[in-house]
Amino acid sequence: MKEQDTVIRFTGIGGQGILFAGKMLAEAALSAGIHPCFAPSYGAEKRGGPSECTVILSHGELPSPCVSRSHAAVVMNGASFSREEQRLAAGGIIVVNSSVCGDVKLSREDLSLFLVPASELAEKLRNDRVANVVITGALVELLGAHVGIQLSQEHLVQGLKRTLAGKEDLLAVNMEALARGQEYARTLKA
Repeated sequence: MKEQDTVIRFTGIGGQGILFAGKMLAEAALSAGIHPCFAPSYGAEKRGGPSECTVILSHGELPSPCVSRSHAAVVMNGASFSREEQRLAAGGIIVVNSSVCGDVKLSREDLSLFLVPASELAEKLRNDRVANVVITGALVELLGAHVGIQLSQEHLVQGLKRTLAGKEDLLAVNMEALARGQEYARTLKA
């Protein structure tokens, strides 16, 4: 892995849309001309088991999807928090669904923690299944400010459309969820 590559991990449990969120980010990066690598990992359970994926974003070709440290992590369940905190490189960011994870605290001073009530924001859209897209919207906004990865709104919409191919009826609520996450993250950066 090259120094300019950015590694993002999404973690949670099956049924929370972890893989969808990672794939959407990878598709958005591809639309932006950034080379993505999407590496999912999950248990045999359909719902309720551990689910995670790693997304690597590079401005050049990627030699290997194997990484030891990440620059950003999205945590959708409390059980994953401490493990992901330890996997982050110094200066990394961790974005937590505070609706589910509760009051978490960092044990390291070289990281930035962002609490996003993704499930609550999704419920306001009358669709709790889009919490993953809400938190991905927040992540993308925070990546631009803290990690240096910029993805335009156009690229995000392209990534969402590709990920939802065949399910266009879900596009409007997912686009709104993405916008809600981005708006919320802007309040965190202020």
